Amino acid sequence: MTPVSTMIPDISGAAPTVKPLHRKALPEHLPRTDVTILPDVTACPSCGGVLRDAGTTTSETLDWVPASVRVVRINRPKCACRACGTLHQAPAPERIVEGCLATPGLIAHVLTSRYCYHLPLYRQSQMLARHGVALARSTLADWVKAAAWWLAPLRDQLMTHVCAGERVFADDTPLPILDPGRNSPSGGVLVAHAPQVL
Repeated sequence: MTPVSTMIPDISGAAPTVKPLHRKALPEHLPRTDVTILPDVTACPSCGGVLRDAGTTTSETLDWVPASVRVVRINRPKCACRACGTLHQAPAPERIVEGCLATPGLIAHVLTSRYCYHLPLYRQSQMLARHGVALARSTLADWVKAAAWWLAPLRDQLMTHVCAGERVFADDTPLPILDPGRNSPSGGVLVAHAPQVL
């Protein structure tokens, strides 16, 4: 029998390299963060002479800033009139649905993650929980339902535009996803869902 150690590839050598073949320049619209690395010497190690500026070598690497959750605190100062005793205050901003905790930006993120990247709501709930925000999957589903009501006019216009064509093409390739809540050892079962066209 072949020893297990001979089956493991040797990774003790030099680090692997990535060949930048035909690499495109990084997009200009991305924000840049400058990191300056100064030499660890203040005088020439060879002769002791004074070091002078001779230019800068600049290279760029691509970084990822993890998503963050924040709380938007809305303050509405009250102004009282001493002459007549009336109280004035700006109205509260309208929410997507009464009592909704989420901003339109968060709801847009939930919709994009669900329907563009096929990320189920229960996984999004788990991702938010890792940020310390406990939101049930049913709450996210309520947000999706409220957003669908607001987007109904846009859906109708899109449907009219699509159906005006002579032919309509759609991709009905099923996407396997894990459906939680089923009685199985893995905690769920793979079911096929066809991606929604609209």
